Amino acid sequence: MKKLATLICFLLLTFSTSALANDVRAAQQLLTELGYNPGPVDGSYGGKTEKALIKFYAKQDKKFDGIVDKNELIFLQSFLNKTDKAMPKLPKGKSAKITGKKKALPLLKALILKEVRAVDLSDYDLCTSLMYADFVDTFREMKKRNLDCLYISQKQTGWKPNDRNKAFKYLRRYQKRYNIEVPDYNLETKIKPFGSVAQTTEIYEMLNPDFRNQILSQYKKKKKERIDFCYDWFPQVAYIAENQSKNIDGSQSWLKDSLRDGFVVCQNTFNTSYLAALFSKDDLSGIKNVLETWIKNDAPRRDVETPMNIFGYVLLINKSFAALEMLKDEFNWSDEFNVQLNKWIKVRALELFPTDRTGKHLTSYCRQVIRDHKDNKEACKNGGILRAQALLRAGIFTNDPEFVEMAYIAFHRYMSGVRKDGSVAGDSVRGCTAADYNIWATQFMSDFHELWMQIGSPLWDFRVKDFGSVKESIEYSLALRENFELINKYTWDDQWKSCGDMRKDKIQQATLRGKDYYPLESFGSYFFTFKPNISKKFFGNSYVRHGTNRYTSQSGSNYEVSYLYTHPELTKGKREEAAKLAREAREIAAKIQKKKEEEELKREALKRQIEALKRQSNEIVPVSFKNVYVKVSKREGNYQDAFIELSGLTVGSEEYKSLELILMIDYAEKSSSRGLTKLFRIQVSADSLIPDFALPNLDECKTIAWKKINNGITITFLIGNESEKNLCVLRTMYPEKRNFLSSIANALPDILKKGLAEDQEQLEAILLLLKDAKQQER
Repeated sequence: MKKLATLICFLLLTFSTSALANDVRAAQQLLTELGYNPGPVDGSYGGKTEKALIKFYAKQDKKFDGIVDKNELIFLQSFLNKTDKAMPKLPKGKSAKITGKKKALPLLKALILKEVRAVDLSDYDLCTSLMYADFVDTFREMKKRNLDCLYISQKQTGWKPNDRNKAFKYLRRYQKRYNIEVPDYNLETKIKPFGSVAQTTEIYEMLNPDFRNQILSQYKKKKKERIDFCYDWFPQVAYIAENQSKNIDGSQSWLKDSLRDGFVVCQNTFNTSYLAALFSKDDLSGIKNVLETWIKNDAPRRDVETPMNIFGYVLLINKSFAALEMLKDEFNWSDEFNVQLNKWIKVRALELFPTDRTGKHLTSYCRQVIRDHKDNKEACKNGGILRAQALLRAGIFTNDPEFVEMAYIAFHRYMSGVRKDGSVAGDSVRGCTAADYNIWATQFMSDFHELWMQIGSPLWDFRVKDFGSVKESIEYSLALRENFELINKYTWDDQWKSCGDMRKDKIQQATLRGKDYYPLESFGSYFFTFKPNISKKFFGNSYVRHGTNRYTSQSGSNYEVSYLYTHPELTKGKREEAAKLAREAREIAAKIQKKKEEEELKREALKRQIEALKRQSNEIVPVSFKNVYVKVSKREGNYQDAFIELSGLTVGSEEYKSLELILMIDYAEKSSSRGLTKLFRIQVSADSLIPDFALPNLDECKTIAWKKINNGITITFLIGNESEKNLCVLRTMYPEKRNFLSSIANALPDILKKGLAEDQEQLEAILLLLKDAKQQER
């Protein structure tokens, strides 16, 4: 027990110390901005911080109480909001930006961990945060204040289009070194991967009759806010900033409740948005506007001020290309604009190369055995095949054979890093995320293969030397779905350091997610080709589809839908049945929606009724009386009552000959942290307060609110943290009497002072309990 008590004390102390440090850090930041010198912004309360606070308070003719809490933060913030401070200027150059972000990390971390809200920030802090990370809340707050500090909309200096010779330099060296021949393909006879939006929607609904409802269910308030944010913010983005918020909260990526930056939010919603565009004109218009604005502005560009491998940029370019692949015909762009589109596509694709921007560029086969980070090249991992996919899409879109051939070389180089068992050497070393990345890399490779089949023959058995083939790579990832820990033999020990609880027993993050997080449809054509019995389960209700963000896998493509469009024989006899199921699903959804709307109307009506009841109850009127008698009973355990009789009573304009009521007190347990009282209530007769016809309605109320006695019915009025229960009884009362009990409760101190004038000790004790109850009510 002593150990347990010590542990509890330690945890409480740790929690309070952590909370104090956050308050101190925020106060130091505010003091710094106000021109005082609290020392470093580190959350450590020392002499400099104390002197700065004393000086600040003295200047306002106030005295610092010696404790840093929310009161100090509010006081400091109010003064900062009044200061006319110039907006922060964006640092120029890599080192200046890195240094600036380090200084801003406490502010960014507080936002990401929701320790501070955008609405609480000064204009200066708000714009400082937007310099390094774009969040939904900070962007909206900026617009609300009519500020102009969306730094991500400013084009970076030093950017210029990437020359294709420079982009393809190392791919050509790789091709020459191994004398690689590109297989036959034909851009003139390429297969169109998707039909009209109606045809595409029909196939989606054939696979899942509830498809449309699942997509539209994303438009709940919070998710719709994010989608609307993306339609507003995304077109203004001039370049893609890498990892604005990742790892800042101290985790490997993001803690469960941490804020994600705009790039993460909008990349996640992008897939849902262009799927919704299949049957939503608003979403079609939103996606069209995003793409049109980017094309006109020659954006978004890669970040030229980062040494990182721009994976976020690579992923977004693929997703935007995937949206074009599915929706371009619906945009009705002119021939002139399509010329501009083709130029935009090529510029964006060329920016992805060379793949490895830092270190030695890869012109040899990828390493099968990776000994250190130098051996682990981006070209040999998911980022490499994702680039190859984007380049192939660009070649097919623009009919550019050089793009197609270089895409194949990039694919060849990636496949040289696939081991004989099908594992991806570069992605399998990642610790608790190795299974995730191996599957994602294979999905990207499978997408590349789907694209290649639009212009050439399938490459199922393609392999570099005697390494793993396309088919074997998919089969290894499918095996991982059954046992994610299979990959642990390849992981590096140092890659497990930031894996938290998963580190001890070497549990893959994928294991915690479960295999259904990784949809089989990602490898649709593999199953249609080699496992038709499994692919049959994709249709109708026999196979559970996943959340809408899983429909398009990771890179934004759903090629099982494309495969069924280009192989109509597989859907024979299923279209009519699927259309019927989809129709029934929509009818059910419409009924559910109607019921939801009706329930929402009921909730709104009830809410208005409750607000009216509260308003009527809170209309306190004066209470006066001629005589009062109070008798306090002896306390029994945790319970005590006091009988009160009032004569010559006036409540507002109403006069009463007499009124009897009982104060009922339930004391809190000694060990309770709730205060002195657990419950404080007034009990009175329902006579003259509730009409006879309404008495049966009391059956709907809690037993604590009323009861039957020999002389009729008594009701109770609660004072304290359970006072919301009064509303049920108030609903049954005469409207003009609904403020009667609250007015009596308000007058209790005067009633008790007069009734217990001869017993000051008892009076002070009950008044203390009454005060405690009212504090809990707040």
